[in-house]
Amino acid sequence: MAAAIADNDHPCEQGFVQSLGVFFDTMVICTMTGFIVVMAHVWTGTVDGQAWESVRASKITVYLASVQALVPVSVAHVVKIVMCVCYGLFAFTTLLGMISFAEISANFISRSRGFIGGIRVLGSLVFVPFGALTVLAELELPNL
Repeated sequence: MAAAIADNDHPCEQGFVQSLGVFFDTMVICTMTGFIVVMAHVWTGTVDGQAWESVRASKITVYLASVQALVPVSVAHVVKIVMCVCYGLFAFTTLLGMISFAEISANFISRSRGFIGGIRVLGSLVFVPFGALTVLAELELPNL
């Protein structure tokens, strides 16, 4: 979305920047996450007294259990708290980014204060609560 409104001398400049972002997000971050899960081997035993079937129900639970299995026991709880804070900050900054992109897109459609206000109200009173309710209802995509 950011590339669509970028102002560059040549479109290839923005395409290069976007391809680097996709490379780092997909190839580096996702690969490192996969290595952590594979190295921990949490599926071979129990995690905090829970069977693998209950742990694998959530992606975050699998990742946190993997990280906790790889760090020393003395700092495991601190690392778990840091990881949870990182997940929370990631969700919050993603939400801010999506709201910003919605407002930028709305400005391209109309500069009317009423229209922009309507988009803000729609986002804050409909979409954000809907997203929070789906998380609270545990309506996540399953691990395959």
